[in-house]
Amino acid sequence: MKVVVTGDRLAWNEGCVIVMNHRTQMDWILLWNLLARFGDVRRCKIILKNSLRRFPGPGWAMQQCMFLFLARNWQKDRHHFNSMLNYFVETNSPIQILLFPEGTDFCERSKKRSDDYAKQRDLPNYDYVLHPRTKGFSELVKIMQHGNIKSVIDVSIAYPVNIPWGARSILLGNFPEQVHFDMKRYPIDEMLTDGESLEEWCRQRWEKKEENLRAFYETGKFDKPEIKSVVPEKEMWRKMAICLILWAALAITSVFLVFLSSLWCWFCVLGSAIYMGLTLFGGVEKSVLDAHNRMYQRPQQHRET
Repeated sequence: MKVVVTGDRLAWNEGCVIVMNHRTQMDWILLWNLLARFGDVRRCKIILKNSLRRFPGPGWAMQQCMFLFLARNWQKDRHHFNSMLNYFVETNSPIQILLFPEGTDFCERSKKRSDDYAKQRDLPNYDYVLHPRTKGFSELVKIMQHGNIKSVIDVSIAYPVNIPWGARSILLGNFPEQVHFDMKRYPIDEMLTDGESLEEWCRQRWEKKEENLRAFYETGKFDKPEIKSVVPEKEMWRKMAICLILWAALAITSVFLVFLSSLWCWFCVLGSAIYMGLTLFGGVEKSVLDAHNRMYQRPQQHRET
């Protein structure tokens, strides 16, 4: 897959908030192609819907990576959301947090809901993005500005050929030939960080994003010069080949051990039971937060920022 990047360069060691349009269910995975070339995939924390934490294997791995899972109900999400952000602030890591302000991927059903929302509030209909939910973005930036976050990166993702609607379409061969990323960097210290200003900033960016994507799908490219990756493509191919070999070897070995070793079978059963139990009672990230709060002898409650 060809990766085309235009606009501002992403600094590999800079903490930032990344906001991106949600064109398909696979956008968050394909963003790793960008981070691997300009950033560090290990720094990325993704904000996802809560149901994904329950997927055996991938969901457990995402918990282990301290991703943020939300029920998309602000009254339910606020305490956990703010607790996780405060944890990131206190650990002072230069993380890169990905947020989809639209809340869901662009499809016929979500576009209808977005159009109904626009009609109720006398807003224009969008053809390439959904109207953003600005509250979560506002809270995210207000808290993370006290940590190691230096900028907000506005990313527009687009597919000129073969839009991958989900994992099933990719497995059936509908893999994108190209993915285009257009980036604009906004330094935190140049932004107004009160709640209303941040919400309005997000709405304005989505108006511009609609225009930017409309022009892209009319011309097949973003109207900015392409920038070269920090990591050369030859190095990317070498890393991907190593990962493929190692993970294939691990998967094949694990399957053989299931049939050859009762000890391994019990290890798999016990490990799965532990993760299912942790998921049932809040997830791995809740255990990490509880341990962090005990270390600092802090009561289990949200500290208002």
